[in-house]
Amino acid sequence: MAPTKVIIVGAGWFGLVTAKTYLEVDPTVELTIFERASAVGGPWSRDRIYPGLTAQQPFGVLEYSDLPLETPLGMSSDAFIPAEMLCTYMEDYARKFKLLDRIKLSHEIQAIDRAHNNSGWSVEYQGPNDRGIAYCDKLILATGTTSQPFVPDLEDTGFTGLKFHSQSLGAELERLAAPEVERVLVYGGGKSALDVVSTCVNLGKHVYWVIRKDGSGAPSLKPSHLFGQNTDTFIGSRYASKWHPNVFARKGWWYWFLHSGKSRFGYWLQWAYWGLVSSIMNSQWGYEKSRNLKMLKPDVLDRSIFWENTHSCIVTKPEILDVLHKGEKVTVYRAGIESLSGQSKVTLTDGTEVEVDALIFATGWNTIVQDPSRSDSISPGCLRVLSAAHLGLPYPKDYYPKELSQKWRSLDHEAELRVSELFPRLASPPPSYRVPDIPHTPFRLYNCILPTALYKSNDRSFVFVGAIGTGYTAIISEVHALWAVAWMTGKLELKISAKEMEKEVALLDIWIKKRYLTAGEKIPYILYDFLPMIDIMLKELSLKSNRKKGFLREFFGLYRPIDYKGLVEEWKAIHGV
Repeated sequence: MAPTKVIIVGAGWFGLVTAKTYLEVDPTVELTIFERASAVGGPWSRDRIYPGLTAQQPFGVLEYSDLPLETPLGMSSDAFIPAEMLCTYMEDYARKFKLLDRIKLSHEIQAIDRAHNNSGWSVEYQGPNDRGIAYCDKLILATGTTSQPFVPDLEDTGFTGLKFHSQSLGAELERLAAPEVERVLVYGGGKSALDVVSTCVNLGKHVYWVIRKDGSGAPSLKPSHLFGQNTDTFIGSRYASKWHPNVFARKGWWYWFLHSGKSRFGYWLQWAYWGLVSSIMNSQWGYEKSRNLKMLKPDVLDRSIFWENTHSCIVTKPEILDVLHKGEKVTVYRAGIESLSGQSKVTLTDGTEVEVDALIFATGWNTIVQDPSRSDSISPGCLRVLSAAHLGLPYPKDYYPKELSQKWRSLDHEAELRVSELFPRLASPPPSYRVPDIPHTPFRLYNCILPTALYKSNDRSFVFVGAIGTGYTAIISEVHALWAVAWMTGKLELKISAKEMEKEVALLDIWIKKRYLTAGEKIPYILYDFLPMIDIMLKELSLKSNRKKGFLREFFGLYRPIDYKGLVEEWKAIHGV
């Protein structure tokens, strides 16, 4: 019998662990990984890192469970991990588990089709020196949510300065550091923008930091440490998760007491708690003490740490705050870009004109997998026959099939009512919140992995891993990888009807949008809620979710990847694999 052919698209965090997990479960498979970049690692690949860049996680949080990332001598264990270390670490992981020979680097996917008999997939690829079509029985998209840079379409009548997306900062660093580049405009308001601003200041540049008024606004800043502890300490435990209205934990005493609205004291206590936490954190920035910091005040300031209107932004380099307050090296504007003209002129929507030598877009990511308006469809390709829309992947709303639009509109309406009933706090967004105009549909995948259309027909040939934004990539990726492989190999039987699965998918999507506002509108964003989510997935896999010894450790202890070491072996033993 011929071996099962498996193709994984993407050699980032999720792609590598999914490949390793698949080979553990079935060593006989013929597995190939296609990676567009010239190195493994996704956001931490050598193509994308640069000096001074760090993760927002301390040591022990961002590592695979079976390969510890050792804290270097002289560095604190709660320090943020340098990007260079993560890059080398991921290369070491791929080497240790013999994945390198299976990876085709610098290979971009041009198109993805169903095979003629619908029994598998054909993947058209383009490499530096080759192109062709590979066929597989199982296809796993592991392209994540940060692989396609979004660059706005601006009126440009001759701008000749350096211009690139923040994803390319590592590759463009030498040109950016050149002495003739004196003034840099950074466009965007997220964590990547703050990192770029800090890097440019360190290079001796004057920075114009431009953040749109009609976008998600300035990021909600979090301190690197609070009460002498790394900020992660206040997120990664079961106790910490109880304070959040969580769609994965909508039963039990904690839900009733803090979130259902049925206990007046508990409901008040939960809101008072987040008011206090946000007040303590926001008081550190001095938003009213300087012009720049006034401009960086979050649009949703009241209980900003609870709402997380923008993606998490931990100030990993606190010294940038003094620079921002002084305003000598950085000038912040709240406006859009109207046009680019001349050789170096940038005109803002408020009429301000600035002369710059470089323009860096820190404008986020495009999650659309298939663009039907273009013949050269966006990587990872054009999913023909059974389109990306039917697979529950982001799709331009203007082209979304009518029958799907009607179905999901009904499901979303039902989910809206359900979320408001379960979590009265989320029924109405904060008054200052503006619902963004997102041009594409959301991810609609069960457990952020499985298309409901394929579940209906018991088609186990396709999954998406990494369709999630989170600060706990390491833990989530290992559980998602095992869940995906268990499903694809026929070892996971779900006790849910297709109709109920669609309702759960809609419920998750609406809850994320109501819980995390703009961040949730853009991608499936799950920050404070990761433990209850993976608890449910482990239960579906017949694995224990309580991984620590003793009640106190289980309830108050910080969960780390090491707590999930041996997960695949446990699952194999249960299923006799």
